[in-house]
Amino acid sequence: MLNPFTTWEPGTPVLYTGSLTDLHGQYQAYPCTCLRCNDPIVGTARFELRNQDGTTAASCVRARSITPADHLAHSITEGGDHLLTLADGHRITISGPAGADTLDEVFLHPGLDTDWDHAEERWELHLADDPRLLEGRLFLEVPVDDVRALATEHGGVLPRPVSVV
Repeated sequence: MLNPFTTWEPGTPVLYTGSLTDLHGQYQAYPCTCLRCNDPIVGTARFELRNQDGTTAASCVRARSITPADHLAHSITEGGDHLLTLADGHRITISGPAGADTLDEVFLHPGLDTDWDHAEERWELHLADDPRLLEGRLFLEVPVDDVRALATEHGGVLPRPVSVV
């Protein structure tokens, strides 16, 4: 979901996955300016989707119907903890401040491995008292570019990042 209450720029590339299946695809998101959405009293946070040529493809689109096209970049821009699913089914949990160049923690879920030489934290996994976590790897202070390269090796990040509460 493109969260309308966090920082985003008009023209942000998004994927539409809403109920109008004929429109599924990539667009640029802009604030909806129809009379209903522009009403300061009853208006809701909705978007207008435009094609590459700037033509409006849909208006009054709900935030839950669209996701940022670059999900890793969106997760990093928002900051916090995010569970990312890669195209091949592997998962990564990233944690860091909004807009960081280096993530505080990157957890590679069981089955995913890499030859990074970044510091690893094994004690935290032991202290969590969950044997499944011990099968994964927790790295500290990982550059975003390394995470992006790993995601690319595995086919990229799937469209719907999940925020970890």
